[in-house]
Amino acid sequence: VAVVRSVNHKDLDDEIVWLNKCDLADSRITASLAVAMGSKAFEEGRDDEAARQYRSAIEAYTAGRVLSESEDEAAACALLAEIHAQVRESLTRIDAGLAEVRARERALADGSFRARVRRETQQWFRSHPQEGEAIAELFAQRVPA
Repeated sequence: VAVVRSVNHKDLDDEIVWLNKCDLADSRITASLAVAMGSKAFEEGRDDEAARQYRSAIEAYTAGRVLSESEDEAAACALLAEIHAQVRESLTRIDAGLAEVRARERALADGSFRARVRRETQQWFRSHPQEGEAIAELFAQRVPA
């Protein structure tokens, strides 16, 4: 009954509640629950959690032999495995990109980026005094005669 109710859910919260009442030893249920929880996390802007849940769903699908092994289904499984590999690779790149963006956000927020740029600019002006004077002249106010 819980499986049928989870399929006929009102929303993601309802689906998650009913999937949790199902046999979690069944990899199809585990995978469906992870997808639902990932979708919920994504809706709420919790991208890291969504990615973790989607990875968990992929693992449940691939490790649990969700599909039977007829020849047609074996071909479909091979295609699904290829797609899963591509999704994993994409998620890895996304995770790396997010980490880099967060590091840059922290540098901007704590002022360390601005301090580094200022320090580097001051060093350049000290090591290039003539160019610095020329730049200063460009920005100097000119009084009309």
